[in-house]
Amino acid sequence: MDANKEIINPGTGILARNIYKQNERSPDYVGQIVTLDGAKFEVSGWVQKTNAGSQYLSLSVKEEGPLYPPKL
Repeated sequence: MDANKEIINPGTGILARNIYKQNERSPDYVGQIVTLDGAKFEVSGWVQKTNAGSQYLSLSVKEEGPLYPPKL
């Protein structure tokens, strides 16, 4: 088994700080989710702020492809 691959069970996922962030538009967090039927998706997250100053995480999900390897 490839040591750089994380094992993710169906119905779960991981999200880790993006240590490969190259500029302000790069995601703050990257990871992967696996649906109950085994489909894999990439997850990217950006820390955002509301007008009132509260922080939240904005997410993008797309079909699996090349992914920054998250370091946990």
